[in-house]
Amino acid sequence: MEIDLTQQRGTFYIDGQAAMEFPVCTGRKGYETPTGTYTIKEKRRHHRSNIYHVSMPCFMRLTYDGIGLHVGEIRATPASHGCIRLPHEACLPIFHAVSPGTKVVIY
Repeated sequence: MEIDLTQQRGTFYIDGQAAMEFPVCTGRKGYETPTGTYTIKEKRRHHRSNIYHVSMPCFMRLTYDGIGLHVGEIRATPASHGCIRLPHEACLPIFHAVSPGTKVVIY
């Protein structure tokens, strides 16, 4: 999977081929989404943030300090606290297709 912070777009790949493109909403100023190459560390269908006390459905953890991908509101500009929000219609099939160890590149 690739996340383009400038374009606020994501691409999900299956066997090296782009299978789905989707909008994302990433970290706002002061809470920027970190760039780099990560792997999904865990998946939780029903996750609740212990920092912000909000539901984060289909959470796919990228870092142990709370950054991950999950279902959330999509806005035209970055608005999250660092996580990558995906629309439900993109996040749900991705959540079911990936496993821990799946690579995610954020640039």
